[in-house]
Amino acid sequence: MRARGGAMTAATALRLARSGSRSERWRRRLIAGSVAVAGALLLYVVHLVRAPLDWSSGLARYVIEDGLRVGVATAAVLLVVPVVALTAQALRMGSVARDRRMAALRLAGATPRDVRVVAGVEAARAAAVEVGS
Repeated sequence: MRARGGAMTAATALRLARSGSRSERWRRRLIAGSVAVAGALLLYVVHLVRAPLDWSSGLARYVIEDGLRVGVATAAVLLVVPVVALTAQALRMGSVARDRRMAALRLAGATPRDVRVVAGVEAARAAAVEVGS
C-alpha cells in the first residue's frame, strides 16, 4: 500500500478516493446539472442585455420593447436563485459524507498528507468523470 518513502501510492489513493455509492453518483450528477442550468440562464441574461434593440436581432417582441427587457433579464436572474440553492444543498450533503470518510481514514492511521492526497484525487476524479459524461 505504501511506497518505499512511506508515501501513499497512486493506486491506493485512487482506490480510497473511489466513492461508488449510488447516492454519491446521483449527487454529483445533480451538482453538474444544476451548475449547467444556472450557467445557461446567466448566459441567456448576458445575451439578452447585449443584444441590439432592432427587429433583426431574432429576439421575441416582448424582449425588444423598451421597458420589458430589464424585467425579462431580472426574471431570468431570479430563476437562477433556486438552482444555486439546490447546488449548495447538494454540496453540503456531500461534504458531510466526505468528512466522515476522511475521519475514518485518519482513525485508520493515515497521515495528514495521505488524507490530502485522497481528497485531491477524489476531487479530480469527480471533475473528470462528470465533465466526460
